[in-house]
Amino acid sequence: MPILINQTRKKELQVAFKTTYSELNQVAKLYYAHEGISFPEDYTTRHQADGNLTSTIKKLMKYFHGGSKYSSSYWGNEEEVLSYDIYILNNKEKNDGTICNNTGYWTNNSGKIYSFNDPASDTLTNGPIICVDTNGQKKPNRYGYDVFLFMFTVDNTVIPMGMKHPNNPTNNSISINGFVSGAEYCTYSKNTRAGGFSCASYALSDTSPEDSAKSYWRDFLK
Repeated sequence: MPILINQTRKKELQVAFKTTYSELNQVAKLYYAHEGISFPEDYTTRHQADGNLTSTIKKLMKYFHGGSKYSSSYWGNEEEVLSYDIYILNNKEKNDGTICNNTGYWTNNSGKIYSFNDPASDTLTNGPIICVDTNGQKKPNRYGYDVFLFMFTVDNTVIPMGMKHPNNPTNNSISINGFVSGAEYCTYSKNTRAGGFSCASYALSDTSPEDSAKSYWRDFLK
């Protein structure tokens, strides 16, 4: 029975991930169709103009079903306002708020919780990163399980963190732009603040970062 329950939970998490990925891509295309500009370009341009990202996010959230502000939390008080902690992949350390940490938190009718990172360095570079808790406050609240990072692209799509794209940021650095890739950022072996940040790309392809012959959802998730 415990095995069956665990398999069912994993399947629910996988469905929530796939639904989130599809939704984000629909929203990116709707934004461009209705606003006449890609979200990354609008987001970066607005930041360069006056640093007010909230107005651009409000426009984006119109294209989610029931999109609205969840809280005005910012770096330094995320946990207090969110009322729950988010943990890295191995569940041993809390994330310290170094990603998607300065634009408040947003939600929609499904209860998902969204937050955004800083804009790209220029309008030709993919970004921003969006962090999504695919089942809201419901546990496990762990990167790589129900919390994933995605990135808006300049060609009006959204890709999972770590996926190759010609317009990705050139620096693989959390501290510079939040962009990371590779299995070193999707591993149980490190107590790193970025533990689980690149797992979205493996989750989408359903490939274990430890063994490409195995499944992410069935084999890798413990």
